[in-house]
Amino acid sequence: MNSYIQRSINYIHKNQELVSKTFLALVYLICLKNYLQFIVYRVFISPTNDSFALTQWLLLRGLAVIYFISWISLKCQVLGLFGKNGIIPIEKTVTYQKRDRSSIWTSPSLFLFTNTISDNLLLNFCNIGLVCSILLFFDIAPTLNLTVLYIFYLSFKNVGEDFFQLQFDNLLLETGFIALLLPPFKVIPFLPGLEFGQVYHRSIWYLFHFFNIRLLVASGICKLSSGDVNWLNGKALDYHWWTQPMPLSTSYYFQKLPTMLKFVGCISHFLIEIICPILLMIPLFKSINSIALLTLQIMIMVSGNYGTFNLVSLLLGFSFFSDNDLPVVVVETIRDLVHISNYTIELPLFSNLQSWLNVYMALIGVAIVSFTVMMSFIPFSQVFRGIMLPPLSLYKVYMYIEPFGLLNYYGLFAVMTTSRKEIIFQGSIDGVEWKEYEFKYKIGDINHIPLFVLGHLPRLDWRLWFNQFHGFSINGEFWFHSFILKLLKNEKDVMDILSPKNKNMFVVDKQQKDSNSKITPPKYVRAMITPYKFSFDSSASRKELIRKDEQGVDQIWENGKWWSRKLPLLQYSPIAKLSDNGEKLVYKAKI
Repeated sequence: MNSYIQRSINYIHKNQELVSKTFLALVYLICLKNYLQFIVYRVFISPTNDSFALTQWLLLRGLAVIYFISWISLKCQVLGLFGKNGIIPIEKTVTYQKRDRSSIWTSPSLFLFTNTISDNLLLNFCNIGLVCSILLFFDIAPTLNLTVLYIFYLSFKNVGEDFFQLQFDNLLLETGFIALLLPPFKVIPFLPGLEFGQVYHRSIWYLFHFFNIRLLVASGICKLSSGDVNWLNGKALDYHWWTQPMPLSTSYYFQKLPTMLKFVGCISHFLIEIICPILLMIPLFKSINSIALLTLQIMIMVSGNYGTFNLVSLLLGFSFFSDNDLPVVVVETIRDLVHISNYTIELPLFSNLQSWLNVYMALIGVAIVSFTVMMSFIPFSQVFRGIMLPPLSLYKVYMYIEPFGLLNYYGLFAVMTTSRKEIIFQGSIDGVEWKEYEFKYKIGDINHIPLFVLGHLPRLDWRLWFNQFHGFSINGEFWFHSFILKLLKNEKDVMDILSPKNKNMFVVDKQQKDSNSKITPPKYVRAMITPYKFSFDSSASRKELIRKDEQGVDQIWENGKWWSRKLPLLQYSPIAKLSDNGEKLVYKAKI
């Protein structure tokens, strides 16, 4: 069996271009066949009662909840990240973007139309997002609220720089955009909506099905095309749970699963991501494959923090269920609500106007699907890592679409990380005694249980995970230097997104802790780096252990309840302090 698998892998690597083009052509043919069956056959030739009205109603309520969680998550950290005294003030970013007149198309954002960007404005943007999410949940003017939610979230994404360049944000934006195209169109609260026939409606709903192909199949293929040995030999899950960006307490126990079970999980991962969506498009074994997709997302969600990524993926997988697939108790509970929600009006101006509008909207629906499928070749080609190059003309069109957060590339963990190093920030008053800053979610304290709040994405904590893959640079990422500067200034908005344990870290006089006087900021800040692993002995609260490395050399590890880290910590950045005027950052090799 292993030799057969190895021969198959060798053949694929020798004929990558042929295999890639054949596979992609097959996927596109299956998607075309599914669309024709979904639209032409089931609407005109053999009409069926496989309605998606109840499913759509539930999906939009779920999307409203996800938007609400996303705005709550952003509001909790927006001032620390983007406020006037934040790490990357949006006002400075927008001022720079306004110098380029084309930025309205290359980085569309409502912030480009504002004269000043205050902290209150940022908070109010989040508040508007929360209100629109609530209105969407209660089905009040859903088309209008989905449009506002999309535009406001896109506005943050295009000025959020490093803290908004994550696939999670693209996934939510793209799902929200498809949702706002769904009829019935209801813009004015408490008035009936407009419906334009089944062809348009089912065409837009089909985009959710095709999105599963773009998201899941691409995620599976990118792991194969990367040539990563750990994915190919089924050992990726030996590393995943303790090297992922935001592990949970459950990750510790998943890591202890038997090796054979991890191997089965790795193989199952490929089958579910690549095979199940394709089978659903044929369609074959719809219930089994749909449940498999949902199960995969649930398993990922309970073993790691990926913000709203898995929640949105669950919605996309749920779109394969028709009303007939829903439990009777669910149908009976929401049927009346859905009937009210889908109440529409006929346009009485002319007798044939509604029919002609249905025809025009049907053509628009077909055009949207055709354009989406055609332009999706661009992100698909990225999955195959240069084996297939898209036509230049197609790529030029794609460049106009990408700034709007649409038709994105998806593919997490194409190469499995096999080690974990954490950046540890330390502050000092005298340069002799150093105290560590703690984060709410980022790994640091070896006795700190990894926290989890459903859907919450701690953007600074997440972003710091990537710094282990490259060294420090004076001319490197602006936000990293800015963060150190804010620590030296003890900036309140930034300190609020860190752990509350950092409060009063550098108070010399114990009586000062109980007073309202200003807390003394550190004089020096530095960043250290060291390898981390799950605890070797969870019964020990803090204990030094001697462990041998792969070459048999003794190493000292500090062991805690949840984590172990190698000693001594190595210096990642030079020691930093404030300039004489207290406004700039100065790095020193030593004190």
